[in-house]
Amino acid sequence: MYTFWKRTVPPPSMLTFDASNRDLCSVKSQQTNTPLQALVLLNDPQIIEASRVLAEKATKKETKVAAQLAYIYLAATGQFTTEKVAEQLLALYHDMEQQVLEEGVLPEAYLGIGEKERSFKEKDTAFTALSLTAHTILNLDLTITRS
Repeated sequence: MYTFWKRTVPPPSMLTFDASNRDLCSVKSQQTNTPLQALVLLNDPQIIEASRVLAEKATKKETKVAAQLAYIYLAATGQFTTEKVAEQLLALYHDMEQQVLEEGVLPEAYLGIGEKERSFKEKDTAFTALSLTAHTILNLDLTITRS
């Protein structure tokens, strides 16, 4: 993802993620994980669009939901899912699916965020749930920070 970066004034969202202010050279930046970072990622249209695109790639690559979730997790974190993580992701997927069915999340509104062309059906509950799960995976501490 690209953003404009002025010489001494980084974008506000980058400051939230401990970006240096570029006044001094730093060898290694500090790593923190704050609720504000999670809030930025949950509300950022680019992250929502990225989760939709990641879900699209997963549906093209895999047919079963568990395999799609494993693909998304591997793509986002660089790690394979354990049995426990796979169960948690599947439970999260079913929770998201239930939220979509109960109209807590409107597929047209959620999937319509972003500029990339959409290749979804208007009321695709399964794909919306997969996108929401991918959005959660992209917001994990394991995804955000590098150890």
